[in-house]
Amino acid sequence: MPTKEQRFVFYRNALAFAVVVAAGLLQNSLWLPEVRGARAFILLPVVCVTALFFSVPVSFAAGIAAGAVWDIASTTPDGYLAVYLGFSGLLCAVLVRRYMRRSLRTAWLFCFVFSGLFVLIRTLVYASYFDFQGIPALFFQFFLPSFVYTVLLCPVIYAVLNRLYSILSDGFEKYKLVNRRIK
Repeated sequence: MPTKEQRFVFYRNALAFAVVVAAGLLQNSLWLPEVRGARAFILLPVVCVTALFFSVPVSFAAGIAAGAVWDIASTTPDGYLAVYLGFSGLLCAVLVRRYMRRSLRTAWLFCFVFSGLFVLIRTLVYASYFDFQGIPALFFQFFLPSFVYTVLLCPVIYAVLNRLYSILSDGFEKYKLVNRRIK
């Protein structure tokens, strides 16, 4: 029989995966507005922000789940986005655990770096598959505005997820204090 702390950890990790699935549905639906044809890559900042609040294995698994959700609706080769987002979550979590602080500035830095790297890799992949004539137009009309849109959405995602995860953690801490008083 799992203890109350083990159940809390399970529910907290399940919440991370529920957030990833909800962000994937939001990204692949028409609810999020487009800016001149550019769409935000919501799953990138969600994985980066989730990695700030969870352990390394959970961040890696959440990144893989986010990539799998994105791979389902994407035209990229199967598994590319799962691998990319999985290692993005892993690297973010390791850096936060060892060298960096958990803050909006860190989330923004991770979002900027991993979104920029994603856009660069995606542009180079399109350049290798297709002719080079249309690639600059694709980059400046779709990928660069999508990158800017994603980076500008990162503080909003950080604020929402920070509040959500802190409510859950605060609730558990109050629960532990109440149980200590009763005993």
